[in-house]
Amino acid sequence: MLGLRQGTIAVVPNPLYARGLRRVLGWSDGSAAVVTSDVGAPVAGRVARLVAHEAGHLERLGHCRRRTCLARSVATPEELDALDAFCPRCAAIL
Repeated sequence: MLGLRQGTIAVVPNPLYARGLRRVLGWSDGSAAVVTSDVGAPVAGRVARLVAHEAGHLERLGHCRRRTCLARSVATPEELDALDAFCPRCAAIL
C-alpha cells in the first residue's frame, strides 16, 4: 500500500487510551505509531485502514475532511467502515 520512508507501526490487541483516558483507535508521534486490533468485526479491514491512516501520519500527512479519505479522523470502529482510500489530494502528498 505505502512504502514508508520512516517509522514503525505496531498492532496491539489491547484498547488504546490517550491522555485524559479517552479511547483512541491509533496514535502516532511522527516516528512510530500504534493501532489497536480491538475494533470488532470485520477486524482485518478495519485494522488495515488504521494502519494506512497512521502510515499517512508517519509520512507527515495530516487529517483530511473528505468523508471517505483514509486520512479522515475517526472516533469509532464503525466510522472506519466508511473510509475507502486516500483522496486524490492526500494521495498526491504521499
